[in-house]
Amino acid sequence: MIKIFLFIVFISFFSGCSLSTPANQWQYKSTTAFNAYKENFLKQNLVVAQADLKRAIKHAKMSADLTQLATIYLGECALKTAVSTLIQPCNKYKRIQPLIENKSLDTYFDFLQKKEINIELLPSEYKKSLFDIEKATSFFISASLLQDNLNEKDINKILQKASFYGYKQVVLFWLKKAVKITKSNKKKKILLKKILVLSR
Repeated sequence: MIKIFLFIVFISFFSGCSLSTPANQWQYKSTTAFNAYKENFLKQNLVVAQADLKRAIKHAKMSADLTQLATIYLGECALKTAVSTLIQPCNKYKRIQPLIENKSLDTYFDFLQKKEINIELLPSEYKKSLFDIEKATSFFISASLLQDNLNEKDINKILQKASFYGYKQVVLFWLKKAVKITKSNKKKKILLKKILVLSR
């Protein structure tokens, strides 16, 4: 009898543990996949990055609440902004924007479009001056949006940070930017050689 009782207690305990998995696993998996996408995209592991992005979107599409999906689309657009001289259209986000009501996401979208915004609605890291931003992705996104106002010294600091994180895509972007603004032919030749080495 005691053995049967202990077996029932064990089964009940095991069943309880198995039911402790959060119901919103889709959200956790979506966020985890997007974080992996972010790292691989910035490190220029583009094939792996696209697979991560597809997984993030797939899990986000398991909910009628499209906030997670909108966040992913906007995050994808922001990362492309970090390595581009052009304002990104963020078309994926714009397609579902009317289906959600989120002032923070809308403000961040306007921020990426270089429109006038209420800065209080931005994430806290974006309220700091550029070189006080600690979060790497936020720093590189902000740097790109400010690229026309940065000098050679600023770009060298950005390159140091990108190199520290091993974000090859960001490194190449700013090396090319440095080539355009440097007045020294000697430095320009060195920069071009670095780009060649990293691109092979």
